[in-house]
Amino acid sequence: MITGHPRDVERAYAALDASLRRELARDAAGALDTARALEQGIASETTKVRGEGVQPWSVRVRAADVNAWLGARLPQWLEYDQSLPWPEGVKGVQAKVDAKAVTDEISQIAQDMSKSSFVATINERCRSCAVKSSCPIQPQGRSVINNGN
Repeated sequence: MITGHPRDVERAYAALDASLRRELARDAAGALDTARALEQGIASETTKVRGEGVQPWSVRVRAADVNAWLGARLPQWLEYDQSLPWPEGVKGVQAKVDAKAVTDEISQIAQDMSKSSFVATINERCRSCAVKSSCPIQPQGRSVINNGN
């Protein structure tokens, strides 16, 4: 608690408030960098061409990175795509990561994508897919199979 003359107290709170805003801005910038790195890392690893007979591989995703993504990038995705459902009044989402479930899901996706061919399927994940621009069933990815025609 800050005590003293009201003007001094007001100045002290203003300085504290400005300091807190600067610290929060630094944290937000760091979270955005972390979130973008997480997106790019997962997209890069899951779409890497590995060939036949490749040894199993993995991606490590930390809960702190997921929560940085939820706090920094998810709001941007929701702003960009207004069709994504979001419950009214829900803010400050954080997740507890179930490492086994995430590992299993990413492994399955990676196995499916590393085959010499795979069936592209439209589903709820299409809205946020990192390889949408090269997917033959998406309008922006059709040039992959149409040779740009």
